[in-house]
This record gives sequence, structure tokens and C-alpha cells, in this order.
Amino acid sequence: MGSISKKLLNNVGGSALLKLQRSLARKPISKVESIGVRLGRVFFKTGTKRRNRALTNLAMAFPDRPREDLDALAQKVFEHFGRTSADFLASKGRTREDIESTTEIVGRENIDAALAKGKGVLLITGHLGNWERVSAWMSLSGYPLSVIIRDADQAGVNQVVNELRTGPGTKVIPRG
Repeated sequence: MGSISKKLLNNVGGSALLKLQRSLARKPISKVESIGVRLGRVFFKTGTKRRNRALTNLAMAFPDRPREDLDALAQKVFEHFGRTSADFLASKGRTREDIESTTEIVGRENIDAALAKGKGVLLITGHLGNWERVSAWMSLSGYPLSVIIRDADQAGVNQVVNELRTGPGTKVIPRG
């Protein structure tokens, strides 16, 4: 997010996020995702600092790609984050069955086999895919799950986000 977006988020804080969350929760998932994509496009256009960081990172990862390809890829990244963020905000009250009806779970047998050894499992992931949905699914499926998070900069936003994370039963551990 650029400085304009960050200042806007800090000014409107948790109450605006809560209002958005309530609005999205009443919509079908296809509409939620469409709204999220549009929000991602807005942040791509207005979030100069994050857009430039994304473009710099993509240029390092794909040095032979033309600039216009990197621009298109960066916009897709922002659209993805918008889509998954909107999905997360709309997730309150979802059941395991709700999640499984729109999500393909791959590799569950690996977690089950590791847990069968009785030593627990440490999962490490980056911000790839829809990690918030996977977290909710794991908790709703009976896996005891704790996640390490970075608190949001604004207390109201932090409260909304962490209530959504803990709703399915996930334990939240602040980084540090």
C-alpha cells in the first residue's frame, strides 16, 4: 500500500473494515471475489510504494521479461491479494463444508501421516494462495493450529482481522 492508502486505512480504521466485512459476508462468493479483484486494481493504481516494490521483485525474478509483462503480472498479483482479502473478510461463520465446496484440498494425507508419529507438525508457508482459507479449513477440520502473525498497524483493523482468524478455532500468536 502506498502512503495515501496507508493513511486512509489508518484514518478509517477498524470501523470501515468491519463495515466492509459485514457487507461482503452477505454476498455470494463470486460477487465477493469480483469486488476483491476491483479493490486489488485500485490498490495497484494508488499504492505506488508497494507497486514499485512488486515490480522490482518481479524484475529480479524474471530479468528477461519485458516491462509490460511485469506490469501485467504485478497487476495480477494485486488482484489476487484483493480477491483473497475480500474472501477472508467474507469468511465469518463459514463451515468446513462451505470451504470444501469451493476449495481443493491436496496433501492432507501428508499432514495426517506426520501427526500420526505423535510429535506435531510445523508448517511454514509464504503468502501464497489463500492461506487464510487454508488456516480456517485446518482448524474447522480438527487440526489444532496456531499461526504466527504480524499485528496490523491500526488497533481496530487488528481486532477485526484477528477475530476472523480465531473464529474457526485458530490460535493467533503475535510475532515477537
